[in-house]
Amino acid sequence: MKRMIASLKERMSNLGEVETRLEEMFTPVMPRPDFVRDLRHRLMAQFTPKARAGMDNQQTMLIIAASLLSFVMVLMVSLRALLAVLTSLGLLYQYRHQLHREKRTQVLPPAA
Repeated sequence: MKRMIASLKERMSNLGEVETRLEEMFTPVMPRPDFVRDLRHRLMAQFTPKARAGMDNQQTMLIIAASLLSFVMVLMVSLRALLAVLTSLGLLYQYRHQLHREKRTQVLPPAA
């Protein structure tokens, strides 16, 4: 591991030396404004999206209709679930009430 770290440090120092030599040998050159403008134009023309970004009226209407239909479906499922819960609670209440009534009739002695 130490050998790897030493090797990496040596390479980094060599890279620094290479960078220094390149800076000494080459002077930076400013590109011509025409070249920059032409390059920018070519790049923008090459990478512009082919499809339109906006949607037409028909697509918008379909998305609105699908959203409304989804909302109605979620609302119906929610109401059905609520109805099922309330029905279950009602059945449980009736069952408990019936058990309580049966216990009262068994405990009370017959009337004389």
